[in-house]
Amino acid sequence: MSETERHLKTWPCGCREWTVVTLEGDTIEYEVPERFEPCADYRGLQAELEEIEMENARHVVSYGFPDASSTTRLESVVEEMERHLGHHDAAYEAQIQRMMQQREGRFWVVIVVDNSIPKPKPRADGFWPMYMNGAPLIKPAENGEDALCVFSDEGRALGYGRAAVEDPIAPAVPGTLIPLDGREDFERFIGRSSVPYVALDPEYSAGGETIPFEQFLSSLE
Repeated sequence: MSETERHLKTWPCGCREWTVVTLEGDTIEYEVPERFEPCADYRGLQAELEEIEMENARHVVSYGFPDASSTTRLESVVEEMERHLGHHDAAYEAQIQRMMQQREGRFWVVIVVDNSIPKPKPRADGFWPMYMNGAPLIKPAENGEDALCVFSDEGRALGYGRAAVEDPIAPAVPGTLIPLDGREDFERFIGRSSVPYVALDPEYSAGGETIPFEQFLSSLE
């Protein structure tokens, strides 16, 4: 049976794109762009392209043939735009492959956009490394420390994520769901942070039991 998910792609340059994907098992059957927000650099390329096209059109009206210099500039800008988007495609393909390898997990965590995560610096070759500005949803444990929200099925995770996005006071920016299966997956995932507790199947804006992260890991063995 196929299912549909909404994905958010983000890149170091600042571009963002929302897509709706249809999955058949572990295979993406369809991916439909929903909304694209270009970064400042790409908007500049779009504006330059429009300006060149207008200059070339005026030249054709005046002289009856295209302007050679405008045509050269036009080709250069189009190539730059293609390189820009090509870098997006390569980065997103790697992200999708990692996600598909983990899709059959027994537990789920909710990832939302966190723009407080600093952007990486460009590499020596001038390219920007992939910008992962996603963070898992957490809630306070009984002692006030952070607890990672973990869900035993995808439906619970989707419901919690939807409630976080619709929060009237501090709405989250929607991201995606990550499936995790077993101790090794959780250790690898949590290794990027220091969340000491787990909230299993929590309800949004409600209390609930939290357990130490190590205790949760032991239950997976």
